[in-house]
Amino acid sequence: MALIKCPECGRENVSDSAEICPECGYNIKKHFDDSEREPYKKTNTSTRLTNNKGWKITSGIISLLIGIMQGFISYGQVVYGIDYDVAIYIDAGVTNGGSALLIILAGILSFTTISKRKGLQIATIVVFVTIILYELLNWYTSLITIVTMVWCLACVIADGYLMYRNTKN
Repeated sequence: MALIKCPECGRENVSDSAEICPECGYNIKKHFDDSEREPYKKTNTSTRLTNNKGWKITSGIISLLIGIMQGFISYGQVVYGIDYDVAIYIDAGVTNGGSALLIILAGILSFTTISKRKGLQIATIVVFVTIILYELLNWYTSLITIVTMVWCLACVIADGYLMYRNTKN
């Protein structure tokens, strides 16, 4: 039998085997029963993995679609464009095929990281960051470039959060 402080009113010298606090009537027994069970409460890992799986599939599909769109746009502008001159190519406001290949790679990596493999998750984040830097260095003021950068930034934030949440639990 130990003497404790009441968690509700703060009264000293209350027995830990007492049913209620003599000062305020707080249910001490229930409080300690609940607090003893609390650390052993498990998180629902199947729900957590399902949420990760949904995000990974969504980000993979959208990344693949953006990459395919970029590939068609760059192919159409270069092959069927005004001229083959580099200055006109840049002025046309198109992305080149490198960015399209990188974002397709990121989409494939996103699919492969559905299971909790931290190395591939880090690789996916690195590829998305590389795409952002690539787009910034080869800045073309086109809508697809802006969409790509915003999407990649959202993927970096979401994947980083999911990785943090999975390592925390």
